[in-house]
Amino acid sequence: MTIGENIRRIRKENNLTQKQLGNLCGMADSAIRRYELGKSIPKLKTLHKIAKGLGIPVHTLVEGCGPEYRLSPRADTADSINRHNKKTEYIWDDWLHFNNIHFISYKTGGTEGTLLKFPDTKELYFLTKEQTKLLPSLSIEQTKILIKAMALKNIR
Repeated sequence: MTIGENIRRIRKENNLTQKQLGNLCGMADSAIRRYELGKSIPKLKTLHKIAKGLGIPVHTLVEGCGPEYRLSPRADTADSINRHNKKTEYIWDDWLHFNNIHFISYKTGGTEGTLLKFPDTKELYFLTKEQTKLLPSLSIEQTKILIKAMALKNIR
């Protein structure tokens, strides 16, 4: 299945026209049409817009598509939670995106982890892989406080 086929299927399941979905995503219906026809391939940022417009998590939109759409696992905990439930793999990425926290895999001083940026304050924080595994599902404000406190340990 292609990403365009997924977009079209989910759009139709929601009884939306391409124009309506475009309006919900803040993009032209011609862009939606190009994605659905496979004439253009949406970037990850665009996929997030489309998923938000459809009211679904990004992993639902990319499910069953090629490896170019595999999102990074949630801090390598998916196997320990449930090997057969792929939806658990993407919880962390979706949660960060939903709460408008920018993130990227990052390596510093030989330590792998995640670089997080709070766009509202422009603050940057680095958490190791082990630290990201410890982040519970708290409110956004509680999680930001926890990220800041854990990141202090990483400052050299």
